[in-house]
Amino acid sequence: MNENKKPVGVVGLDMTIAALSDLAEAVNISENGIVRIVDSNGLFLTSPDERDVLKKNFFEEDDFAHDLKPSVFLNDEDKAEIYRNTYYSVSRIGETPWFAIAQGPVSDFTGSLVKQVVV
Repeated sequence: MNENKKPVGVVGLDMTIAALSDLAEAVNISENGIVRIVDSNGLFLTSPDERDVLKKNFFEEDDFAHDLKPSVFLNDEDKAEIYRNTYYSVSRIGETPWFAIAQGPVSDFTGSLVKQVVV
């Protein structure tokens, strides 16, 4: 983009869904956490369950996301939320229309702290 925020060219990328899935699986946020990549509408581009890829949508499949609007949750603002003992974070992947959504149990972070305090 130029200084007036106008596109000045096109860049192509040839990446298979398998390569994208490998990239998401390589991210380790917490012991039991997962990272999925979605498009701007929430369609899974990667998922631990391959049957979800290009078929299911984050906003239809996850209790946390049911009442969210994609345009509010998936934008240029990084977010982190806790809902029912599950953490969620989202971040746009560069200039792409894709987003990385990480989620997992809060106990991955608090479990050892609680054990140390109790002991």
